[in-house]
Amino acid sequence: MNVVLSDNGRYSNNHVLNSKAIAIMLMVLGHSQCSIPYVTQIIYMFHMPLFFFFSGFCFKEQYISYPKRFVWRRIKGIYWPYVKWSLVFLALHNVFYTLNVYNVEFGTGMGSSLKYENKDFIFKAYTIITHMNGHDQLLGGYWFLRALFVGSLFAFMLIFFSSYVHKRYGFSDRNLMVILIMVPLFITMLINQTHFIVPFFHFGSQPTLASVFFILGYVFKKYKIPRLNKKSGLLGFAFVIFGSFFWRSDTNFLYYDNVKMIPFIITAVVGSWCVYSFNWTILGQYCLFFISFVGQHTLEILTWHFLCFKFVSLCIICIYGLSIKHLAEFPVIGDFAASGWWLAYFSLGVALPLFVPFLRMGRCKIAERDI
Repeated sequence: MNVVLSDNGRYSNNHVLNSKAIAIMLMVLGHSQCSIPYVTQIIYMFHMPLFFFFSGFCFKEQYISYPKRFVWRRIKGIYWPYVKWSLVFLALHNVFYTLNVYNVEFGTGMGSSLKYENKDFIFKAYTIITHMNGHDQLLGGYWFLRALFVGSLFAFMLIFFSSYVHKRYGFSDRNLMVILIMVPLFITMLINQTHFIVPFFHFGSQPTLASVFFILGYVFKKYKIPRLNKKSGLLGFAFVIFGSFFWRSDTNFLYYDNVKMIPFIITAVVGSWCVYSFNWTILGQYCLFFISFVGQHTLEILTWHFLCFKFVSLCIICIYGLSIKHLAEFPVIGDFAASGWWLAYFSLGVALPLFVPFLRMGRCKIAERDI
């Protein structure tokens, strides 16, 4: 696999791919309950907004002329993986319950600590398919897919409408970009102020805030905002650290404080752009290959890392003679993660989900040589 990188300020898909890789690894690091002081609170300032931002950054103008193509790609790339894996984990729920991956003693969140009856399976399957909701605890990170799916469709609708207004009435493109950002931001703040929940779909401000980042990424690409130099990157990262103490983000990207929202959005964009601006050429070939490979398989890591954590928890249980009930502690066995086991959680949470894709890549290379 050839990794071709550019450091001259031009846009490169590899920079986006590498940025996604860093973001997903930071997500796993946060879920592993890293005990290094202040690391987690800094991570949560930008690691999930980065995905929304670069989703908009990679938006292709051609979709404005072919809206059905964009919608189909969202369904195929986001909705279908969500439904497919949510239904798979739902089907395995009682198996996990029997194995103590879920139990009442240590279970928490989304009703996953209980054993399901037939009616529960039917109801959960219905909400998964119709609401993109109701996924099992082991897919806790899938809130992101729902927010990205709805948020990107909402952002696309606004972009499509603004393009129509620009062509039809000749409105200034730059003024329309400002309006594009302000509309979902205003809606997000209104939802936060009223704690409004959209009926039937049962979502609040997550998707609308996601659309803000999507549009900001689109604007950055459209106007070719240059990457940060070394000095600006360091200042930007210092700003992210500063923001993590004064307008800290919620871990699930939920925000109900409109006063802190604007600086949070600015911090998240700055953090995302700092990651994108990193000079990847200083890394070795194998390190670049690994980061690029991670960037290509972020969905696998999002899907499987919580389940992979259970292997580390099982090791802790065996080594320290704990009750098997502790296997249900989510996402990790907290006391042991804080004492250093977070490093094992993080390592396996990133590495194990990549095992099958790596084998698949190896088979493909062997087949190419045979041809």
